[in-house]
Amino acid sequence: MQLIEHSHQHADIISYLPKYEVVVCTECRYVLNKSPSIGRHLISTHFWSKAEATAVDQQFNDKAIRSPNHPNCTWILPKPDDPPIPYLSIHENGFGCHLCQFVCRSKQTITNHYSIRHREAIHRKPLRELYRQKVSVQSFTNGANNQCFEVNRGKNDAKPNH
Repeated sequence: MQLIEHSHQHADIISYLPKYEVVVCTECRYVLNKSPSIGRHLISTHFWSKAEATAVDQQFNDKAIRSPNHPNCTWILPKPDDPPIPYLSIHENGFGCHLCQFVCRSKQTITNHYSIRHREAIHRKPLRELYRQKVSVQSFTNGANNQCFEVNRGKNDAKPNH
């Protein structure tokens, strides 16, 4: 299976990743919703003509595409030790829970995670010594409710801060 399929025109900006069933804007570095949103993105963000954007959009009509705006979208996620997904932003200074698979980009979010999900766990060490730091994380979206996932585990020295 081919990892990446580019649109025939402007192969440098829109890519389909069949392994994850997503269309990525390589300039914005996030996943786009399926047609007609691909064309709308090209018009509104990159100032393409309607005809050109529509032509590129139509190239993806026959593809299985998972869209961020679909309320029940389930993502095909890489394993934590897989390499980063091409074209998506990678954040090297993420945080990871030592009790479950949760990862995020902010210290406040990891602190909230522990207080909500692991309140019952008794810890002898301060919280800041428990969560993993320098975790490589990516997300398919860039909005407020983006779900982060870990990549490159073990390759970025992601260890508790002792």
